[in-house]
Amino acid sequence: MDKSVWQPYFTLCVIGVMLVLLLLEASEPYLVLMGALVTFLVVDILQVDEALEGFSDPAMLVIAVLLVVAKGIEQSGGLEYISKLLFRSSSSSSGMADREDRRQTGWQSSLPWIIFKFSLPAAAFSAVLANVPLVCMLIPPIVEYGRRVNIAPSKMLMPLSFSSLLGGLLTIIGSATNIVVLSLGTKSVPELKIGFFEVGKIGLPVTLTGLIYMITLSSKLLPDRLAMELTHINAREYNLVLVVQQKSSLARKSVEEGGLCLQPGLVLVQIERDGVAIPDPGPDFVILPKDQLHFVGVIDSLLSLTRLGGLTLAEEEGKPIDLNRLTITHCLVEAVVASKSPMVNKQVQELQFRTRYNAAVVAVHRHGTRLKSTKRILTSASAKQELEYLGHFATPKGIRSLADKIQAIVDWPETRCTTDVRSFMGLAGYYQRFVESYSKVAAPLSRLQSPKVPFEFDDAARGAFTTLKAAMQAAPALRIYDPTLPTQVTTDASGYGIGAVLEQCHEDGWHAVEYFSQKVPLVNTLDDARKKELLAFVTVLKR
Repeated sequence: MDKSVWQPYFTLCVIGVMLVLLLLEASEPYLVLMGALVTFLVVDILQVDEALEGFSDPAMLVIAVLLVVAKGIEQSGGLEYISKLLFRSSSSSSGMADREDRRQTGWQSSLPWIIFKFSLPAAAFSAVLANVPLVCMLIPPIVEYGRRVNIAPSKMLMPLSFSSLLGGLLTIIGSATNIVVLSLGTKSVPELKIGFFEVGKIGLPVTLTGLIYMITLSSKLLPDRLAMELTHINAREYNLVLVVQQKSSLARKSVEEGGLCLQPGLVLVQIERDGVAIPDPGPDFVILPKDQLHFVGVIDSLLSLTRLGGLTLAEEEGKPIDLNRLTITHCLVEAVVASKSPMVNKQVQELQFRTRYNAAVVAVHRHGTRLKSTKRILTSASAKQELEYLGHFATPKGIRSLADKIQAIVDWPETRCTTDVRSFMGLAGYYQRFVESYSKVAAPLSRLQSPKVPFEFDDAARGAFTTLKAAMQAAPALRIYDPTLPTQVTTDASGYGIGAVLEQCHEDGWHAVEYFSQKVPLVNTLDDARKKELLAFVTVLKR
């Protein structure tokens, strides 16, 4: 059969199959395209020199060179420097980029202004660099900036992509399409000459029009979708303890002023000062040098602390790790110690991680909890199942407060001012789940915390002070909640507070899982006792 009869139909079939495979993403695009090329070679539709002609085309070489240039800029850190200028991701000046970004008001925090900030540079760089690698390099800093200012990436990534495409209209090497068309044109018309900025005569007005359109209408047209990474769904949380240095930007600032309340996916659960734990510090709490900040958060959020100046953490060899020196080339790795590993039952210091692996041990987790001791000993899964966690001692049988923390409450001297009362109530309140009817018992002291109430440590306050100490000493160990056991909730209410106890029935009887109490909300102060008890029941179920 004559080749001219069947070859056109065969070529159309191969191209059709190739397009279907590309649409279905059945395999990698280069494999599909290479498979089609090899098929044409096998059936003698293409000769070898014709098949390889594209690889030696000047247009292909120019595109390859642009990819190499883009990769060189990425590896040299030039783009990182530019992103710092655009998005202020560096903490060298104030160390508080997050706080500054979130406190911007008016046009500075508007989406059109943010798109304007990165669309013009993206279009300009796209005029001389390949579009795809440029967009890939700019995505991480833009997504990070969006996370800091609480703007969904979906609002910024599409303008970024189109900005780079529009910038490709400015020069002859601005896009691969321009280069290929120029190559085909010079082959057909050898005397054709096109200047470097020739296409910009039309491309510049088109680019400016497109950028103005995106800047003005993107906020209304684009969806507001949060990425899976930003929602931290099913993300594992880690504990991290950081020490505030003398020259830290956080020193002598409140928690709110330092921006610690604004770190997404990160919670400041405790501050330790001179060996005394201060749980759940409020926004007005002032941070001092040498304070230890206890954070809980997902691993990506912990890396955001690199923007807070003057924070260090101590690792196994006693050398502080300066978080501000971490760069994009550093990474955090989680490794599990096998039961037969030679690391088992050895101190971290003995393993010499820095010497052997050029790595530092940031933390050791056992049963999901970070070990606080600097002489941490690695164990396998068969290790003893007991741990200290944020002021609590946990075993499979239950949870109780640490003896040294309770002793600090018992030894607390009688308060003489409002500040003393707040400090005492802060530590005692951390263990209120162990005390039945805590709000009712502590009511006289709670009133003294208000700056509007004159400080008078009367008999009622002194009695509450003594009762709380005794209750803390006699506090029982709370059992760990088991969803398979019978459960009951007992509620109580008074004129001041509502309370409840969650109990479960074990083999030896009913045991408390948690005590709950709080002040009666103002809107419910006139309700009768039955409604208040019902309110306590609903509130504890929500917890």
